[in-house]
Amino acid sequence: MRTHKLAWVLTFSIVLTSGAAVAYLAQRNSTAEVGKVQVVGVDKQLAAKILKVAAISKGEQITELDQDAAAGRVLSLPDIRSVKFDRKWNNNFVISVELRDPIGWYKYKDQLNYIDSDGSTYISSAEQPDSELIVFSALSNRAREYSVTAFFDLPPKVANKVVQANARSSSNIRFILKDGVEVVWGDIERPERKAEVLEVLMQRTAKLYDVSAPDLPIIRIS
Repeated sequence: MRTHKLAWVLTFSIVLTSGAAVAYLAQRNSTAEVGKVQVVGVDKQLAAKILKVAAISKGEQITELDQDAAAGRVLSLPDIRSVKFDRKWNNNFVISVELRDPIGWYKYKDQLNYIDSDGSTYISSAEQPDSELIVFSALSNRAREYSVTAFFDLPPKVANKVVQANARSSSNIRFILKDGVEVVWGDIERPERKAEVLEVLMQRTAKLYDVSAPDLPIIRIS
């Protein structure tokens, strides 16, 4: 009987202790404040800009922190592809971002636009384009979109040499390579066949390769 009573007392004590611990943690979390906030994966200048738009202040109540809204503000920055918030020990927060990977650019209404590695377009925060990026020129937005599509259909070895993409129309897309060689692609139809024919043609040195009609390709030696 005494053993049973002791066991009951011990159980009751454990329940009280556990309850007190849960209550303490709940109270602690409800009053927890944001500690240090840092950004990783970018240079100091961009990190400062991200911290500013994220607007997460040290000492802010964590229960009042809207991470989705903060993430949305960070994603509004043109060069940011994705963002992730991690809560660390002592309520410190780490903001990890992934930058876009531009492959080309064009100007529209005096505004610099970059074309991402996934084909999406965004307004760049840069004042001048990177000289190593491809220049996309076109007479219409539709023609430009088609030239981007055509670029991603090029054989990788050819795409890596492109310095200019010119679209006089949706059906007249041309690429200029680093060595001055011109590739006439035409429209965006039959891309696999065009790529296959172009790879065969480029086994012979020429100044121009025309695969706009892939069953009747043309090369110009000089």
